[in-house]
Amino acid sequence: PAPTTAQIHTGITSGCTNCHERPLVWMGMGAYPIAPSAFTAGASYTGFQTRPGTSAGPNNVADPAHPTSGDCAQCHANTNAFTGVDKPANHIPYAASAQCNSCHVGTDYAVQPSVTAIHANAQSTSTNCAQCHGSAAASFAIPAANFSIVGLPANHIPTTASCEVCHLGAGSSIAAAPVLSGARFAGSLMNHAGINGNCVACHVPVPQQAGFIGIATITKMPQTSPVGAGSHIPSSTRCETCHLASMPSGLVPASATTLPPGTTFANPAPTTVQIHTGITSGCADCHEASDVWMGMGAYPIAPSVLTAGASYTGFQVRPGTNAGTYTVADAAHPSGGDCSQCHVGTTAFSGVAKPANHIPTAANAACNNCHTSADYAALPTLTNIHAWAPSTSANCAQCHGSAAASFAIPAANFSIVGLPANHLPTSSSCEVCHVGAGSSIAATPVVDGARFSGSLMNHAGIGSGCVACHVAAGTPAAFTGVAAIVGMPPTSPAGANAHIPAGTACENCHLASMPAGLVAASATKTAPGTAFAAPAPTTAQIHTGITSGCTNCHERPLVWMGMGAYPIAPSAFTAGASYT
Repeated sequence: PAPTTAQIHTGITSGCTNCHERPLVWMGMGAYPIAPSAFTAGASYTGFQTRPGTSAGPNNVADPAHPTSGDCAQCHANTNAFTGVDKPANHIPYAASAQCNSCHVGTDYAVQPSVTAIHANAQSTSTNCAQCHGSAAASFAIPAANFSIVGLPANHIPTTASCEVCHLGAGSSIAAAPVLSGARFAGSLMNHAGINGNCVACHVPVPQQAGFIGIATITKMPQTSPVGAGSHIPSSTRCETCHLASMPSGLVPASATTLPPGTTFANPAPTTVQIHTGITSGCADCHEASDVWMGMGAYPIAPSVLTAGASYTGFQVRPGTNAGTYTVADAAHPSGGDCSQCHVGTTAFSGVAKPANHIPTAANAACNNCHTSADYAALPTLTNIHAWAPSTSANCAQCHGSAAASFAIPAANFSIVGLPANHLPTSSSCEVCHVGAGSSIAATPVVDGARFSGSLMNHAGIGSGCVACHVAAGTPAAFTGVAAIVGMPPTSPAGANAHIPAGTACENCHLASMPAGLVAASATKTAPGTAFAAPAPTTAQIHTGITSGCTNCHERPLVWMGMGAYPIAPSAFTAGASYT
């Protein structure tokens, strides 16, 4: 029997013209006579059909309006029969109420409907143009019917706004919706509505070109270098941080020029808060004495002369010897260093502002207790600084300890002496050693001329870990200010100058011989071990933890340093005696 239509077309979804093109003839075609044999509106055509043409034939009906090329699958959706009017699988979206003849007003469905009819029967007649004209535009093309849709060009301005926001409106490319025949996207106005960020994606900094379709010129961010009245202050390229309020509203020309540069965004002038968003340092990059920038005139300075206690507003640059348009005269002002080292706010410059890293001061201290002149860049005296410290006699480490480097103000040539890396190891406070008669600082509060060098040494509070400083004999001290130090004598070979074998925890036996009060930081000894000879350690101290290994020390004829402090008794063999 002749194969069924289903058998023949198993797995076939396209490529119909490989078999059904006119005038293709195949073996066995006579088993599938066509019906109806003439063009019949609404009919379902069966049999072996080939492409309809101007004249009828054994295997085709006459249909002069039928496309002469293109694969059958572009318009016909099944293989059991050819329907007279069949919708392509990639037909454009249309309203649920639309009928075929709402757009296809003639019997020739290959004739492209009018743009007016297409848009009048779209799912929306006034919105969602992107449904067809967006990223899916190419998918609706039917080359056989010479049908394609205008999509978003690759060099369209970057936007997430819908087409109608810019292309629809009086004076734009499309005056009103629904869109009519003859409409074009070209010549559109521009609408910034809904675009609240990333201005620089379009308004690139000079000297780059716009590079967008339909835009010949575009306002660009001015250059930031060199400094000058035509240059933008150094900033990020987030224009909207400062200029969002100056974004034009409604439809405006897509191509714009500015003369002079920057006038488009000059009004309203950005607020001080907007300009300084995220700025905590680097003030001198914009506010240096000779810096001049575009738009500075919008921020006049007040007061314009040096005024004690005033809060200066406007665009201020570094004060100098002479006054200027944007500077007050202040000969005592530092000539270098970043403004943020002394000024702590960006809304105004206060006449006297304390640096964020100012050294600690007493709660009742006033600025002029230490800064006795109008020039706050002049270093106060040590006498005044220490007289107004939180404590005048203790806690030197608050400033001179590990945080010392954090108080430096290079612009004012100010720094603090901190703890040297090679200071002898101690947890005691500075004043335990460095304050006292004969030491580097005689008494507190500390006055001018004081230095930490030449200090005496105080062991008070240092009850363990002697060997951290008193390293084994022959090892250099390596501590700042210490030229020589008593070291532990060698334990080998045995002899009058050798220490009995022991650990390096000197304090187990010699704690009582630690010197009291302030002593010289560098020490020498005439005979090894004399510094720790008195008082002699007790027997209990010497033998702490010893339960065996006596012969390591007591073998004959071993001799050790300091044995004379322990005379034997009785000196002759005595029955029942207790020998010491």
